[in-house]
Amino acid sequence: MMPTRAVLASFVLLGSILSLSLHAQDRGQDEPKLRLRKVQWEEVATPDYEVKLRGRSTNNDGRRNWLELSAEYDALPKWTDEVTLTFYVVLTGDPEDMKEGEEAVNLFSGTVTYRNVKQGRYVATMFMDPNTFERYGKPSYVAVIAAVNGENESGKANPESSAQSQWWTRKPPHSIPLMNRSESPWALVEIESHNTIQP
Repeated sequence: MMPTRAVLASFVLLGSILSLSLHAQDRGQDEPKLRLRKVQWEEVATPDYEVKLRGRSTNNDGRRNWLELSAEYDALPKWTDEVTLTFYVVLTGDPEDMKEGEEAVNLFSGTVTYRNVKQGRYVATMFMDPNTFERYGKPSYVAVIAAVNGENESGKANPESSAQSQWWTRKPPHSIPLMNRSESPWALVEIESHNTIQP
């Protein structure tokens, strides 16, 4: 009987090890690949720069204000093939500035995809040009939805209390898209601190 008991004990022990291994794999599959930390907006002036054109120096005196949306996030794996962030912002403007039949409250959206993202903490940014920003008013809500390798990962809103209503799904975005960093005057500013944007 002793050998039989020893064999049974071995099977029980082996089963326990396999069970623990499978649970560990499940936990690994469920671990997040990206963590959104905060989402915010800010009114920023065009970067202060100077260029020389045919021997003449020019600068950008009289800089105008842009709307900058930003999302701070942690990329958790050692490498991530693609991180996609979709930004949403609600602006409320003066009805007199809207075109005929257009509402004063408008939703704007824009998507940016980064490739070959190394583990670390980053800030993603999107922009609204000065004319659109001036015409369509001040922001009241902003949200970001994150996807990793094409699969939705997480989301965050500001104010946080507005996230439950998922207001960004209730109205189609305006036809004017937000601009990613490479499409803005910030394209070359602190370029080594930002991930590569997929065209």
